[in-house]
Amino acid sequence: MARESEVTEYEKLSMFGAETFRQRGDAKSAYIYERNFMGSVYILTNKGMPNLVKIGYTTRTAKERAEELYRDRNGRAITGVPTRFDVAHEEFCDNPKELETLIHQELDELRFNKDREFFTFPELSEVIQRLKEVHKREPSHANCVSSDSLWRKWTSQFLTRFSKLSNRKKSVPKEGEHL
Repeated sequence: MARESEVTEYEKLSMFGAETFRQRGDAKSAYIYERNFMGSVYILTNKGMPNLVKIGYTTRTAKERAEELYRDRNGRAITGVPTRFDVAHEEFCDNPKELETLIHQELDELRFNKDREFFTFPELSEVIQRLKEVHKREPSHANCVSSDSLWRKWTSQFLTRFSKLSNRKKSVPKEGEHL
């Protein structure tokens, strides 16, 4: 095993959860971990692309990611997608990028285009089951808690961030003042 000084920042963050960093007083690493390592691997379907699923990861929600694939940042429809994506499944985990890589390797023979995250699957339940199996059997994910517990943890952190943003002082004009 490498000495601690030889461990890269990425490896350090992969080995420890955000709570471990907080307990050590390392708020910066906890923040980086939450922003880069907590999230989900999602499976999206699109009525305009039957028998194809998109498998990717996000550190936000799968619903937000699906919307990003349909609309640009200004809310305009993206012309390369026939219809909105639907979220078929969301698998919550501590390192979604790693889990995405593992499921892509597992399903490589079913990849529709080697440069894209689309896979041919006539049965949606089969791809969901395969993702769950990969998540459960990989040693690096052995310490992951159930998706319900992780969802509660992830939601709690999201709500904490959201409440901090919404509780910022807003400029309220005093009587007789104009903004």
